[in-house]
Amino acid sequence: MVGKVTGVGKNVTKFEVGDLAAVGCIVDSCEHCHACEKDLEMFCTEGVTFSFNSVDKHTGGLTFGGFSKSYVCKEQATLKVPESLGLAAAAPLSCAGITAYSPLRHWQAGPGKVVGIIGIGGLGHIAIKIAKAMGAKVIVYTTSPAKVDDAKRLGADDAVLSSNEQQMTKYAGKVDLFIDTVSANTM
Repeated sequence: MVGKVTGVGKNVTKFEVGDLAAVGCIVDSCEHCHACEKDLEMFCTEGVTFSFNSVDKHTGGLTFGGFSKSYVCKEQATLKVPESLGLAAAAPLSCAGITAYSPLRHWQAGPGKVVGIIGIGGLGHIAIKIAKAMGAKVIVYTTSPAKVDDAKRLGADDAVLSSNEQQMTKYAGKVDLFIDTVSANTM
């Protein structure tokens, strides 16, 4: 979720009232376990609080994410959004963006790497743009002939129709990393 900061606590250092801020899916953790101390809060041994539909361990109530009229969370769980980016452009980055970026970064996508992206829905769109921005060669795999041009327009170097056996063999053994953005059995 993204929004405008309407108030800050006394210990907040990176935000002022009026700043734009983004909140991802994790808004709280224990902050002291081995994982948290290594900035890997998603593996917190005491469990994390998600921005939506989690029990808030401070209030006992539930979190309602972007359906909330206002949202209070720790400074560590927020990102400052540049005014030039704007709220509409920033919103997908705090969910789909980090979902695509995290494995691309972990597996070191970049120059000299070939990234295969399965699916070209919303998450696939962002994965194409991020992988390309990291300098990777991007190959999209889709079931839809209509999405081949979309994939290339978004920056993919090539698009493969998964229903075409000949096209499927073109990059066999040449892809370093696959990002699967579909919920169906794709293999």
